[in-house]
Amino acid sequence: MDLLISMHSDTPIYEQIKDQIKKFIIHQRLKADEQLPSIRTLAKDLQVGIVTVKRAYDDLVLDGYLYAKSAKGYYVAETDEESIKKEYLTYWRSYTYDWVTKKRS
Repeated sequence: MDLLISMHSDTPIYEQIKDQIKKFIIHQRLKADEQLPSIRTLAKDLQVGIVTVKRAYDDLVLDGYLYAKSAKGYYVAETDEESIKKEYLTYWRSYTYDWVTKKRS
């Protein structure tokens, strides 16, 4: 999984991780029941704290994008196509609004 993290962004690192994994799921780069890297592995790869990755994963579980198996790890949850479409539209509306707002400033 190729995640790009900016230490200089105003967006917290856990949110950057969460948003990118969510996009991978929405764009179907991650499929249902696919196992994600362990918390320790991803933290090491990104050179961030374990707590940071755990928070991102736990938020994605709460949002319904991942599920956890005890002593096994985190996996991509089944998502229905309608939910993905709504999430995708919400993302693009927000992105477009932010872009237009910045251009007017």
